[in-house]
Amino acid sequence: MAFSNNLQFLRTRQGQTQEQLAELLEVSRQSVSKWESAQSFPEMDTILRICDLYGVDLDTLMRGSVESSLVEDTAQYDAFMNRFSRRMAFAIGGIIAGVGLCGLLDAKGVSEYLIFAVLLLIIAVCTVVMVASSL
Repeated sequence: MAFSNNLQFLRTRQGQTQEQLAELLEVSRQSVSKWESAQSFPEMDTILRICDLYGVDLDTLMRGSVESSLVEDTAQYDAFMNRFSRRMAFAIGGIIAGVGLCGLLDAKGVSEYLIFAVLLLIIAVCTVVMVASSL
């Protein structure tokens, strides 16, 4: 995608008209129209303001495809959240299972110190999994 297509995509994605974007950038609506029709380019400081306004980097705005970049970001976020939720479920399930194991060990007559040590070890491992997952 070219700059003109990227700008038009970003503007319409935000639900802005050309006039609203022009007001934000302190330029005329005709300037925005010319940028989107690839008749001209904005000055560098205006391009940088567009990057800040829409949260995109300069290279993607000028040469890349903003639309596919946003799709890739969303896919990566979804994959991260799936891994995160599985690890959290594992850690919480591990703590619950550890408490159950301690109950079984107590019923078998195992020393309370050993039961306490096993429970602390399980909680420590599960806590490390939780912390590592959130990084």
